[in-house]
Amino acid sequence: MHPLKIALLGPPEISLDNAQVVTDRHKAIALLAYLAVQPKPQRRDALAALLWPDYPRTSAFAYLRRTLWELNQMLGKGWVGADREKVWLAQLPQLQVDVVAFERVIGSPKADLEALSSAASLYRGDFLQGLVVADTAPFEEWQLTQVEHYRREFVQLLEKLVEALERNNDYAQALPYAQRWLALDRLDEAAYRAVIRQYYGLGDRSAALKVYQECQATLQNTLGVDPQAETRLLYEAILKGEKPARAIPAVQAPAVPGNLPTPATPFIGRKEELGRVLQLMQDPAVRLLTLTGPGGTGKTRLSIEAAAKLDRSFSDGIWFIPLAAVRTLQGLVMAMASSLGFSFYQGEENFNQQLLDYLRHKRMLIILDNFEQIVSNSRDLIVEIVQSAPQVKLVVTSRERINLQAEQVQQVVGLRSPELQAITGLSDPATLDEEYEALQLFYDRARRVRPGFQLSRQNLVDAARICQLVEGSPLGIELAAAWLEVTPPADIAREIEHSLDFLESAAGDLPDRQRSLRAVFETSWRLLEASEQQAFQRLCVFRGSFSRQAAEAVCGCSLPTLLRLVHQSWLQQRDDGRYQLHEVLRQYGKERLQADQQECQQTRDRHAEYFAEYLHQHAQALQTSSQRQALDALKLDIDSNIPEALEHLVATQKFDTIVEKMLTGLLHYSMIRGTTEDIIPVLRAAHQSITPRDNGKALIQAAILETAEIYFTLNRTDTTGNLNQRTHRLLELVNEAGIHAQMGMWYTVLVSLYGFNVNFEEGSMQYLRIMQGIDEATNTWEAGYGYLDASQFCGVENRELRQSYLEKALTAFKGIGVLHEQGVTLLDLGMLAAMEMDYSRAIEYTLQAQGYFEKVQNQWGVDRTWMNLADFYIYSGKIEQGIHAFDETRRFNEKSGNRHALGIDLSWESMAVSRFGKLEDALELRRRSLEVALEVGNPHDIAWHTWELGEIYRLMHELQQARQCYDEALSQFEALNDMLGLAFYERGYGDLAIMRQDWSEARLRFIKALEYQEQELRPFRGWGLIYFHSRLSTALVRLGDHQAAAQQLNEALKLVNSWPYPDMMAMILAGIAEYLAAGGEATQAIEIATCVMEQPTTWNEVKNQARLPLRSWLTAYRKVSTRKRSNAALLSNPTSSSSAI
Repeated sequence: MHPLKIALLGPPEISLDNAQVVTDRHKAIALLAYLAVQPKPQRRDALAALLWPDYPRTSAFAYLRRTLWELNQMLGKGWVGADREKVWLAQLPQLQVDVVAFERVIGSPKADLEALSSAASLYRGDFLQGLVVADTAPFEEWQLTQVEHYRREFVQLLEKLVEALERNNDYAQALPYAQRWLALDRLDEAAYRAVIRQYYGLGDRSAALKVYQECQATLQNTLGVDPQAETRLLYEAILKGEKPARAIPAVQAPAVPGNLPTPATPFIGRKEELGRVLQLMQDPAVRLLTLTGPGGTGKTRLSIEAAAKLDRSFSDGIWFIPLAAVRTLQGLVMAMASSLGFSFYQGEENFNQQLLDYLRHKRMLIILDNFEQIVSNSRDLIVEIVQSAPQVKLVVTSRERINLQAEQVQQVVGLRSPELQAITGLSDPATLDEEYEALQLFYDRARRVRPGFQLSRQNLVDAARICQLVEGSPLGIELAAAWLEVTPPADIAREIEHSLDFLESAAGDLPDRQRSLRAVFETSWRLLEASEQQAFQRLCVFRGSFSRQAAEAVCGCSLPTLLRLVHQSWLQQRDDGRYQLHEVLRQYGKERLQADQQECQQTRDRHAEYFAEYLHQHAQALQTSSQRQALDALKLDIDSNIPEALEHLVATQKFDTIVEKMLTGLLHYSMIRGTTEDIIPVLRAAHQSITPRDNGKALIQAAILETAEIYFTLNRTDTTGNLNQRTHRLLELVNEAGIHAQMGMWYTVLVSLYGFNVNFEEGSMQYLRIMQGIDEATNTWEAGYGYLDASQFCGVENRELRQSYLEKALTAFKGIGVLHEQGVTLLDLGMLAAMEMDYSRAIEYTLQAQGYFEKVQNQWGVDRTWMNLADFYIYSGKIEQGIHAFDETRRFNEKSGNRHALGIDLSWESMAVSRFGKLEDALELRRRSLEVALEVGNPHDIAWHTWELGEIYRLMHELQQARQCYDEALSQFEALNDMLGLAFYERGYGDLAIMRQDWSEARLRFIKALEYQEQELRPFRGWGLIYFHSRLSTALVRLGDHQAAAQQLNEALKLVNSWPYPDMMAMILAGIAEYLAAGGEATQAIEIATCVMEQPTTWNEVKNQARLPLRSWLTAYRKVSTRKRSNAALLSNPTSSSSAI
């Protein structure tokens, strides 16, 4: 066989018999590289999972077979071997792999300078530099591992070379190697020192000092640190003209990404536990580590300290997720999303699956802190993460173990405390704290409240006694030490001793979370003044953090009271100025609050009233130029205190407060940032609990609350039949009862829900009646919102009215300075400009809208603008820019971890590629979109992606597979009662009939498609109607029914005036060309067909259709001088073509 050379260190290079092998098949290169690095035979299933991880097993194996075939085509048979189970690269003498030769030298302790230099020449760059294999996370991780491995190996090689050459005083040869070493990592001080020494050895003192200054500036600007002592000594030696010593330490590793909090106080003791936890964190066999123990034993702090000492084992970061305010599974999912920094897609209901999809290929460590309150309802999610995300390690801190097979439990107990007999008569108490961690902690915290505090023979026994009484609990020690400011250790110990009950922890009536710290809490509690006790137990009504203003309004806490509670460790103050309670303390205080039923009820009432008013005030701010600030303020309480307040108001049946003060703010916030899941069941319970329904006020409140519940549910999930039926029923009830005026803007919301999800025409008529008094509206935001919604109900034929409404809306929104609404209005103006075929203006509007959405962090809006930009670029003939916009959308959705949105993006991109690019690429995108839809489990997406896969097969003339996809989609469309889907099913078979030239079958299919389309009551059905009329005309022309064909083309032309899609215009013109050619109007037919073919927005399939009249008549009329007509004018004024029919 011909010699085969494979170079992987740098951009991959393959040569066969000294001739370079060129290919653009990245997965073939990736597979060859993997086999070259792994010389042993590899299992087929492992290779399929490596390179096609997101594909079904059968599809992945099929792609593997295809790639093996490609490799054999590239290299010739014999080099790549395979059987039914394994694949290998033939290990023959003619094979040369650079990484093998490189490793051979690195691993040889006897390698000389020549061998080292030769190995260094092999390293042209990082492993497989420049090779990107899309959507292969396992391979990407393997590739990254190899990059880091060979880079470290290369650093060691350069280190050896520099050391050997420097030892021979060959500074001229050593310098380039030292410079390559430094180029690999500009923060590596060892490399800086190597370069400095070579310059100095060459006598270039100025260059050596300059390199030191560069080192100093780089470290300071990047890390905020000064050079190490060794580097400074080298610098000083050069300044003095001395010969510097040579020392090359290990390469520094870059910092681990993540959000680990930085504690304000030093970590004390726990050397053994820290080592054990660190070992478990690094053990790949341990996927779930639970640090468990009584409250206050330091589980959280131990987990943070151990995680901070990890190396780059977790390339995607180490993340800390506080769960003290979380009570539900959904709350856990939201907290994880917030901390990990990804956003959910508002239209997708399965947030758990989105989180799992996001984590699936991540290599990260996640600390879930304070997990005990959600163990029972979140256990299944932990199992799913462990099963579906093999590179994610979970570290849980909890007072209760999770009880899973995969769980590794590490008990966390109190710090070591001295026995009293061990310290009696001790001559030097100051040395004792070094042996006992509890005393170390007590001493450290004591000096923070009393800087001059010292352990002495007078206070040592009392200090030790305090540590013993709280069983070494770090929280107990800190709470006790806080009182040293006013109370000596002997008094503190005595108070603890009088109320210590956690030594009797077997008591069955004592909750687990309180068995270790009750004595500390009780003692500290008695040391508080009565006003402070009352303030603290009231503060326990808050969930999560709270502001000073909320504390004062709800609990009557003044700023001095809050500060005293902070100083005594009952409260924590965050960097943003808000306050929060340690969860153990909150539970203790809440228990005391609940013991006084009247006090508890009054406090909860004030809490609910405060946050209802708080939301009401910020709802008003959301309608002003302070919108962004109001959003940020509400974000702090929208998932904690506001749902808590809403739940209490429902429980106490204060529906007036909910309707008048809370719902509008919740509605507005959800429009921009999405809906909190916890709110939906509360609203459902609210409207179901209102009785009697025949009471006018109660009926109005129930209608408003149910409207809100439906809106928030639809804002989170796809439309379902049940919700549509409820919307229809509710609207009928409201109209029959005549309470629409009393519902205010909520009636507008209800009509909008009905129009867009049930019946567009009826919804339009009802909405336009609402608009009759909008000009007299006193609320500018509501007026603008009314105009904005009304523009959607104008219908495509009323563009001037729609434009007028949008301009009025934009004027209103600009006048009050609201950002989000300006973005939505500009987005709609962009779509309206596109309908006028003014794509430059459409793109300008859309980019402006995107800027507004980004400012208010509206994820849906950003996604929508990218999708619209893709369409506008394509419609204006900028196909590559359109595909790039799809790519941006895909990246945006991948970053958010939203598989549902990703599947939709892949679907649209596949359609664009099938129309303007290679069908093979479109097929790959379409398969991926269907696989994502199957993963997500969305029936609507599965049905449509299956049908669209059939379309790709049809275009590829694989007709049997196309029919199979159409039939599979049909059953799903029928189950969904999707009229549009049923219409497109008939369309698919109609196009198949045209390909077979079965014109009668095509005619019947497209007539059925039109019948189904007419039953579609939702908006935006023009595109399908244009397509069906155009294709029906083709069948009628071939059947000789020219009059009927002309009628269909005229119908299409009427529709395209309202829905001016350039691609549909081209399809109509192609049909007109066929019609004219069949009628003997060859000159016009050729002219129009040529126009169609020259347009960049014409689909490849339509271009083929337009070639038919050209092929038939171009020869006969070759000498005809065709009139020159502007193609742009022909496309922009479709009605002028009707005269040709």
